[in-house]
Amino acid sequence: MAIKLTEQSPKRKPKKPEGQTRSGQQRAARQKIRRALGRPAIHRNIDGLLDQIKMRRRLLSHGMGQMRSIIDIRQVPVPQSNQFTFHSKAVGEKGVVHKQVINLYDVGFSDKKDRNHTIKIKFPNNLVKYMIRLRGDILPVQVRCSCLDYYFTWWWYNRDPNKVHAGARMRPYVRKTLPPPEGYPFRNVAHIPGFCKHLLGLVLKLIKMGLLVTKNDPMTVYRNANKK
Repeated sequence: MAIKLTEQSPKRKPKKPEGQTRSGQQRAARQKIRRALGRPAIHRNIDGLLDQIKMRRRLLSHGMGQMRSIIDIRQVPVPQSNQFTFHSKAVGEKGVVHKQVINLYDVGFSDKKDRNHTIKIKFPNNLVKYMIRLRGDILPVQVRCSCLDYYFTWWWYNRDPNKVHAGARMRPYVRKTLPPPEGYPFRNVAHIPGFCKHLLGLVLKLIKMGLLVTKNDPMTVYRNANKK
């Protein structure tokens, strides 16, 4: 299997001195958050999150809803840091586009093909690397989605202490309704990490593409999550 990239892996730009402007202060604050988040804990991987979602119907107040088609998958391997990032989009209700990110760490790259490094990657500058098949039960992961379910249910508990939230923190949510039984039930009363149906759909797509292997079947997890 070969992966042909249409763009070069992103290069880190040299840091510029931060000024006293508002935008500079905001950038410094975001960088501080990223440093605080650090790398994901080694026991947090895709299969670990799928195990958590298996309990979703019992521990959460709602199902996942209808799974959406995943489009525009962009693959960004970064051999320098042994990282592989997937970006994708999913069109939700009323035409709203949600964006997903999956970062996989400790990905093995090699200049030569062997029994472990079997997936060929072609870079635009004619550079060729070979990569291990991505395993959902081993590789540390960080995830993110722009949908409301991820925001209301997952991101806070993905961020701390589980450290599986990708990127900077989102705006903290402040409840505006009465607590149950008068108001809506709590979204994630068990405080478990996990991901939304869009990220689950991206995982399923990567398995079908032959890039990812998981012990859990995402479709079985999805069906169990929606059982009443």
